[in-house]
Amino acid sequence: PMRPFEGERLRQHEALRPEDLEWMARLPTIVRLDQRWVVVHGGLEPARPIADQHDRVVLRLRYVKENGKAASTDDPTVMPEGARPWASAWPGPESVIYGHEVHDLEEPRVDRPAPGVECWGIDTGCCFGGHLTALVLPTGDVVRVRAKRTYAKLLVGDDD
Repeated sequence: PMRPFEGERLRQHEALRPEDLEWMARLPTIVRLDQRWVVVHGGLEPARPIADQHDRVVLRLRYVKENGKAASTDDPTVMPEGARPWASAWPGPESVIYGHEVHDLEEPRVDRPAPGVECWGIDTGCCFGGHLTALVLPTGDVVRVRAKRTYAKLLVGDDD
């Protein structure tokens, strides 16, 4: 379930014009960088090829069931029983760079779930006082810049 906007988020949302919302609705949820790499906000269901992914899932996914389909709970920070992080099950062939879930405030999470497949979780909590992290391709270098301050409090159950 979606939480209603409050406070500053509500004011920001109300400031958007219809053409702003239309522009955002047209943005892709999966960006292909080349034959090997794609970028997503949340994740990909391992049970589906790239072409069959559902936009809402791509934006919000954190965990999958054994069958490779999305698994969720009321608290997105709690992994559902019998589930696992989607990136640990992604079969490829694409490698994926994603955000949405802060795994660590210092280092990105890297899963190598299949030969030649890498999944990089680069959300290192900049808004929570961590780092802004980038994966440089094709070299694989990681660039991190520490946040100047803590902009938001990391809350259990916070879901962007």
